[in-house]
Amino acid sequence: MGIDKNKYLDILNEYVRVCIKPYFGIASTGSSYSTHGDCSKFSGSITLPTYFSDYKETDYHVEGGNKKFIHFTSLDNFFHIINNGYFKAASMSSLDDPGELIYAGKELSGLIEREQLELIKEYLFSFSMCHFEEEKSDSFAMWNAYGDKGRGVGVVFSFYNNLSRWRNILLSNVHYENEKIEKFRFFRSAHENFIQNNPEMMMMRDFLHTESGPPDSLSHFLAFHKSRIFKDETEVRFLKSYVNEYWSRTPENNDLGIKFDAKKGIQYFFKIPLLNKSNICKDSNKRLTEEISDFKEAVENKKVITLEQSQHILHDSPIVKIEKVILGYRFKEDNKLSKNVNEIARKIDAENFQFEIELSKLASDFYCN
Repeated sequence: MGIDKNKYLDILNEYVRVCIKPYFGIASTGSSYSTHGDCSKFSGSITLPTYFSDYKETDYHVEGGNKKFIHFTSLDNFFHIINNGYFKAASMSSLDDPGELIYAGKELSGLIEREQLELIKEYLFSFSMCHFEEEKSDSFAMWNAYGDKGRGVGVVFSFYNNLSRWRNILLSNVHYENEKIEKFRFFRSAHENFIQNNPEMMMMRDFLHTESGPPDSLSHFLAFHKSRIFKDETEVRFLKSYVNEYWSRTPENNDLGIKFDAKKGIQYFFKIPLLNKSNICKDSNKRLTEEISDFKEAVENKKVITLEQSQHILHDSPIVKIEKVILGYRFKEDNKLSKNVNEIARKIDAENFQFEIELSKLASDFYCN
C-alpha cells in the first residue's frame, strides 16, 4: 500500500512547529519520495538554514559588522599566522577539552549517543576569540592561559566581508553551565511526546540520524555550551560545519589544511584567510569572476559591479582584517622578547599587512612602574 506523502509532510511540518521552533527558532523541512516496484519509500528531513544571517534571532548569533575581537596566542603561532596568511579553525576532535559537544549533548542522551557526538566533532571546525574593548580586554588570566604567560601576543581583528552570506558558519558567544541549556531538555521532552503521539514519525531518524549518521541539525548548537569551569574565558566561538555538505576530507579542498600531530595523527583545519594589501584586489577579482554567473540580471543587462561591491555580495567565506597586535606584558623589560618587535615590524611590511603594534597596558603593573 502506498504511503500518504502529504500526510507525512503535514506531520513533519507540525513537528517543526511544536518541537523545533519554540526552542531553536529556525528550521526547514525537506522530503524525497521513491517507488521501486510495489514498494514506496518516503524520507523526511529537517535541516537548519545555510546562511549566517538566518540565525539572527537565535541564541547563537553575534553581529560581526564593525566589532573587534581578540585572539591570544604565542609569538611562534603568530608568525605562523603571518607566514601562512590565515588563522586555523581546528577540528573539534583535536581540541583539548574532552567535553566539547558532550556537555550539552548529555541532555539528549538516548536520542544522540556519545559515540555519534565524537564522530561529528571531525566535521566541525572551531576558532576561539573574545570580544575586544580597549579598556577591558587586557586580561591577565587570558594572557597567562593562552598568551604564553605574557610572552605572546593578542591579535585584534575584525571580519572584513559581509557576514550575512557566510555559508554553514556560526559566530556566537559560548554559554556556560546551565545558561540556555534548558532548551535541550524541553526539546527532548517535546520530541518524545510527539513521537509517542505520532508513531509514523519513526522517519525522524532522518533528522536525528540515530540510524544513518551523526546528528547534523543539533550539533551546531551543542558546540556553544561548556562547563562552568571555563566561564572566565568569555569565549566567542567561530564554527564552520561540513556536516550537511557532501565533503571529502582531502587536502584538495582549498578551504582545508592538513597537519600531523604525534599523538592524534592526521588533523584537518579550516583556513580563515587574512586580508592584506596584495590580496584585496586579487580576492575581489577572483570572487567577482566566480560569482558573476549567479547575477543573471547583471550579466543580461551588462551591469558593472565594482570591486568594493563584490566584497559584499555572496561571500560565503570569512576574511579577517588584523587591526593591531598587542605584545604581552613581559615584552617591556625582556630584551630577548623586545628584539622580536623589529622582526615583527619587518615581517608585517614584507607581507603587505597594515596594522599597529602596541604593548600590553599590564606591563607597567607587572613591572611595578
